[in-house]
Amino acid sequence: MSQDFQSFEELVRWRRDVRRFRAEPVPSDILDEILAIADLSPSVGNSQP
Repeated sequence: MSQDFQSFEELVRWRRDVRRFRAEPVPSDILDEILAIADLSPSVGNSQP
């Protein structure tokens, strides 16, 4: 089994719903990284709005 698949499998197995959130803000460098990764995801019909 490849490492990427193992990582994905761990993510799926250990995911959980978050019902409460922390009050402190997320650092902007982490938000920038999350948004950059989200830009790489496919969109419906590959429209990339």
